[in-house]
Order: sequence, then structure tokens, then C-alpha cells
Amino acid sequence: MTGRVVKLLSGVYSVETPSGSYLCRAKGSFRVQGVSPVPGDMVEITAFPDRSGRIEQILPRTNRLIRPNVANVDVLCYVSSVSHPAPFPFTIDKMLVIAQAQGITPILVFNKVDLPDPDGAGALAALYARIGCRVYCVSAASGEGIDRLREDLAGKIVVFAGNSGVGKSSLLNAMYPALSLATGEISEKLGRGRHTTRHIELFHAGGALIGDTPGFGALELDGYSIKRTDLAGYFPEFQPFLSECPYSDCAHLDEQDCAVRKAAAEGHIAPSRYESYRQIYQILKEDESPWSKKQKN
Repeated sequence: MTGRVVKLLSGVYSVETPSGSYLCRAKGSFRVQGVSPVPGDMVEITAFPDRSGRIEQILPRTNRLIRPNVANVDVLCYVSSVSHPAPFPFTIDKMLVIAQAQGITPILVFNKVDLPDPDGAGALAALYARIGCRVYCVSAASGEGIDRLREDLAGKIVVFAGNSGVGKSSLLNAMYPALSLATGEISEKLGRGRHTTRHIELFHAGGALIGDTPGFGALELDGYSIKRTDLAGYFPEFQPFLSECPYSDCAHLDEQDCAVRKAAAEGHIAPSRYESYRQIYQILKEDESPWSKKQKN
């Protein structure tokens, strides 16, 4: 019987099938193979009369996120806040690279637009809209922008992610009141929220499967096998200038006469985006080095 994993808690998988839900364990050979099912996976199960089951096979995935650990995702909604905490462009840019590398549609959600904007979040949202990102400016408190975002996500498998304190759970509660997800207050001392989400689960809501994931400080590039030579392709504003580069293997960092560097210097590429490219390139370069691979092994 085929079904989808919608929840993992303490080694027990909730699998939805056309015949109903089953609480399943994974067969032991998965451990030997070094693989395991994750929420979002389509799986083959052996079903038992007591509504328990055993996962026998993981069907091919279209993609997989590592943190949060979810497969077959259609949309990754990365939530930032206008302030408290302020948006962090480098983390947003890492998310965009990871999503594109995995074939996932990224959506940027700027929450708390009902608050003052001392950090220029509105200008940042406009920047990402200009380079072709889907951007929503919303308020979980006032409801602004909530309906349009909910309509855009219908029929999709969606993961909400972002730093602690940006209001992911509050936003989901505003979009889908029946979820009643736990929320935490912002810590004044630390400037970030308490981690209120304890496990990964996909919820049926508004015609979509929605994942609310634990808060985390950064999206890491480890495990995605992103090559530095492909990185420029994940920065859409670089595209008009790549063909003008005199070097076919240009890294767009320190090369003389590099068209991308020139475009950045002339303001055609935003400074924050070009700096993110430089930082991500160096991270990928270090990850590809023989010394780095030896250390990880």
C-alpha cells in the first residue's frame, strides 16, 4: 500500500494512505543502508489490522531538505520579520540557493509589517521582488497579506522556516486558525524567540500540506552537494552579465575585467547580494577541498 509520511515522532511514522492513516515503524534494513523515511516521503507499507504498519520502501524523491528534514517539498517559505529580530540578508540568500538547487520554489515572507521598520526590511523586500522572488509582506497580528499568501500555497507541500522569533507559528495560526500551534514570547534579553515547535509534522490546511519546523539560526549548505561553479546560476541578477565575462571559468571574485564584478561596482547588483555570493562561494570552496572532506570523514 502506498502512502505519504506526514509525521515523525520518536521513531513512529504517521502514514496517510487512501485507506486511512497508519502508525508505522521503518523496516530494520533501512538502518543498514544508512537511509530513513522523513515527512513528505511517499512510501510503500505493509498494513496490519490494528492500523499499525511497516514501511518497506521509500519511493523516489523529487527533493529533500536536510534541516528541516522534509522530502518532496513544493514551496519553501522563509519567514523574516520587519524587526525584533531584524532580517538577515545572508541567511535569506543561503535559503534561496538551497531552494533553487533542490528544485523548490522559494517564497520570502516578511512578517510584522504592522511594526516600525528601522532596519529597512521594506527596501529589502523590494530588492528581492526586483530579482524575481515571490515576496509577501504580511502581519500575523493585523491579518494584512494573509489571504493572498494562503491562496498561493493551496494544493502544495509547503515548509515554513526561519529564525526563532520571526513569528512562524503565529503566522500559521493567522492563516489556518484550526492548527492552534504553540507560540512563544520573544526573549528581550536574547533578542530571539524560544523554540516552541518540537517535531516536524505536515498539517492539512487550506488545501495544502503545511510544515512548521523548529526555529534555527542559520540554513547550512552542508549535505546539498552544491558546486561553487554552479553558484552564479542561482543569482538571477548575475545572468545578464555572465555572457560578457571574458573568462569561461570566471569565479566573479577577483578576476580582472569580470563583468559581474563591474556590474556590482556600478550598482546593477545589490551590495548585500554580491557579498552573499562571495561568502557562499568561499564556503563551497572550503567544503570541496580535500582537507575538508578528510576532516568530515
